Amino acid sequence: MPASSESEFLRRGGERKRLPEAFDRILAEFSEPGKKSHVGRLWDLSSQGACMILLGRVVIQENTIGSLTFRSVDTLQEQTQLAEVCWTYAQENTTMIGFVFGSTLPASGHFLSPYL
Repeated sequence: MPASSESEFLRRGGERKRLPEAFDRILAEFSEPGKKSHVGRLWDLSSQGACMILLGRVVIQENTIGSLTFRSVDTLQEQTQLAEVCWTYAQENTTMIGFVFGSTLPASGHFLSPYL
């Protein structure tokens, strides 16, 4: 899905990594400006974007821009990226949200580096 025409967000074209054993230990928190934060788990990751999974049905509009913070539950390290919602998929008990980043996630210098 294309990024917002109002911003310079990336197109998510990088290889997505899904590492259940590692990603289940990484929290993802999306903060919409002026609204509540949504906390879930990292589902997949690339240098251009990510997907998170949340419990319950959550409604977030496509093209919403906010901060996406990843936290290791083991080390408490964190990494924050400006992100735009490019899609959502809600089922009865879970919601998945796909994001594109405002800038490429650096390949080194943070705890997510080994997963890229």
